[in-house]
Formats: sequence, C-alpha cells, structure tokens
Amino acid sequence: MKARPNIFKPSRYNCFIDLPDTGVRLGYNGISTAGVEYPIGIAGEIDRILGEPNTEYSDKLLPIKYSLVENGFLIPDEIDEIAFLKVKNRSERFRAKHANYTVLITRDCNLRCPYCYQERAKGPISPEVCDAFLNMVEVESRGRKPVGITWFGGEPLLYWDVLNGLMKKLQRIARKERLIYTSSIITNGYLLTPKIAKLLRKMGCTDAQVTLDGPKRIHDSKRVLPGGGPTYDRIIRNVIESSPHIQIVLRVNIDKDNVEYIDELLDDLIAAGVRGRASVYFQRIQPYTEVCADVAGACFGAEDFSKWEALFTMKMIEKGFGAARYPRLKGGICLADSISGKTICPDGNIVKCWNDISYAEEAVGHLIKPEISEAEMMRNRLKWLAWDPLQKSECLECAVLPNCMGGCPYSAMRSENPDRGDCSTLKYNLKETIGLTYLHKRAVEEIKRRRETKDPSEV
Repeated sequence: MKARPNIFKPSRYNCFIDLPDTGVRLGYNGISTAGVEYPIGIAGEIDRILGEPNTEYSDKLLPIKYSLVENGFLIPDEIDEIAFLKVKNRSERFRAKHANYTVLITRDCNLRCPYCYQERAKGPISPEVCDAFLNMVEVESRGRKPVGITWFGGEPLLYWDVLNGLMKKLQRIARKERLIYTSSIITNGYLLTPKIAKLLRKMGCTDAQVTLDGPKRIHDSKRVLPGGGPTYDRIIRNVIESSPHIQIVLRVNIDKDNVEYIDELLDDLIAAGVRGRASVYFQRIQPYTEVCADVAGACFGAEDFSKWEALFTMKMIEKGFGAARYPRLKGGICLADSISGKTICPDGNIVKCWNDISYAEEAVGHLIKPEISEAEMMRNRLKWLAWDPLQKSECLECAVLPNCMGGCPYSAMRSENPDRGDCSTLKYNLKETIGLTYLHKRAVEEIKRRRETKDPSEV
C-alpha cells in the first residue's frame, strides 16, 4: 500500500508578534506552547508557508517549514485540535491520581474588607468535622495518592491552635500511609509572624499567599481591622521577616479605586525591602456573590483589565519583580471543576467552589450529617462535573481556548451569554504577554552575559 504524503495545515492557535526594534518575529502556539524566535526578515516567508503549507519549497525555505512543523505552527491535516483539547480537558479534570482539599479553618476574620464575598461566622471548624475530614483523607489517599491541601478562611491563622493540631495529625497520617503531602495557606498576613511561618514550614506548609490592596494609604482604607485600624505596615513587616521560612506570593487586588497607584506600590515594596523576598501578581476584584455585590461598580471587566494587566507586568519587569506569566496549556481551570477537588466548610458542608462556602444549598456532600437531600447534592455535583467549555460556540472559535479553557466555571455558569465562558484577559493581551515574556528573558540573558565578562562597569 502506497504511503500517503504528509498534508499539513496551520494550527488554529498560532500567534505571531513582530518586534521591529529587536529584529525579531516571535511565534507562539497555544497547544504546543512553543515560543520561537525568528528573524523578522523572514516574516514574509513564514506567512507564505503558513498560507500554502503543502507547496514544494526550495532548500532555502525548507528549514523554515520544518521549524513550523516541529513547533506546532503547522500540523498534520488529520489532527483535530478541538478533539485534542476535549481529551486534555477530560483527562485532567477526571483523573483521580491526587486528593485535593481546600479547608476553611473558620469563616471568621480579623479584617473587614468591603469586597469580601463570604458571610462571617464566629468560631473555628469543629472537632467533629476535623475528625471526619482526617478520616476522609486517610480513606481517599489509600494507594499512596498524593494529598494537597490549601488552608483557607476567613482568616485561617485566627485559630492557630486548631490549624496546628490538624496539620500535626495530617503529618502522622502521611507518615503512616507513606503519602506525598503538601500544603499552602491563603492569609491576609496580619498574623503571619516569623514564628508562625517557621511552624507552618515544619508542618509541611511550603508557601503562603498574602493579599495587598495597593500602597499603604490605599490598602489601609480597604483592608482594615474591625475598629478601622491600619494593617499595611504590620503585613509588610511580617512578609519580610517570614520570607526566610516560607515562600510568599503577594496578590494585589485591583479595582478602579487603586489601579492608578501600582507604580507607587511597587516603589513602596522596594523601599521596604520586599523585592527578592516575595513574588507579586495582580488580580482584578470581582463581585462573585450577593455579599460583595455593592462593590460591582468599582470592578473591571476582563477586557478593560487586560490593558492594565499588561502595563503592570511591564512595570514589574522594569522594577525587578519578575517576568510575565507565560501562557500554558490548560486542561481544567481549578479544583471546582475537577473530580478530585473538595472544599471543606467549618460546619462540615463540602462544596466545589470557594464562592459557595456560605451557601449550604450548594453542598455536594457533608462530613457529619447532610443539611440537604442526597438528590440535591447529586444535582450540585453534576452541575460542576458536567460543565463543558467545549460546548460554548464562542469558546470553540477563540484563539486562546487552550490557555483559558472557558475561564472561571462559577462566573461562566452565571453569565447572561450562554455561548461563551468567562473570558480570560489573555483573549485581549496575549501578544503583549508573549512579547513581554520574551523581552524579559532577553534582558536576563544579557545581564548574565555581562556578568560572565567579569566587567562590573557593564552590569
């Protein structure tokens, strides 16, 4: 039987960016995630080959075509990229190789942030719920399934004795069952002292996410103590003093009230000595639930925020806080749409999404006694697991589907447009993100080259 000749077509997920000042054309593919640097002088040849991939080319052009094939810009005609993404989506969301839990130590908090989506409730997770949770971990991790836990709240450090006790018992289970066990914590940072950070690390908690709302004067108007007192200085001090013991990521919440002050924040962080001790990223505030709906007018949509996000990334690179986050291929988005993800509430309810922790009617299970019927819990489970961005017509046509995969399921399920998911900012700033990633990499390589010359005047 005669072999069929290779027939190629351009990928649906190609992105090319010309950088005339550097003499470079960058190529990025959303499925292969290849990032390739071409001379800008061959941009015309690249476009020609992509437009006519099955033409016989000269020996001069063949290496360009081979590169386009090797990096996924040209793919075999038989390949269905949508089918590939479906398999990727299903395999990541429905594999049960890991056990992943988010555990709310409390719904109580020591701050009063105006955009918080949770209903506050006094007291920590009960001993009965803790015991039932530990039993769940022991049962579900048999077969040496890796266990990952995110400690959450409210403010999880508000009840340190309860958290510490849970972590000690989990370590005993991990040793007994010979498990790979990791954990992280999301905290406002006000109680994250060096002593606590050291103990967290000892108990297997490797990193902490701490939230800021801008420079000191802005932050202290939003993230306040119950009596209205400031929190910025203490949080920054804790970050600096705790950073030798635990990896810290600063999440900067962005809305229309603080968006103009990011330069000031980065300069403040440099002056305080935070640079090099913590990484930084920016996230727009969203009015997820009725509890925080009154801040909706100050929130950005994805498209508007995408312009600011690109600017923030550039500022971070300029000021030495790191690089752009390189777009990666995604299967699922979060633990909420994953079969292995569970969020444990202090009252024993199990929900899929963090946004549902105040709503017992959204439970998919219960550790002690169900507050809603099994039929309702099954309905809630199916809602999350049946979520399918690849049934959204606008998602299927979107150039960043491999990197977005429909976005936040919670927001998408509540969207007024049934034909699209919850759009990622990458839909609007993919080229800027790729370009900034490249320019940062190039700058780092140039600094390294200069250092290797051992001429301090050039560095």
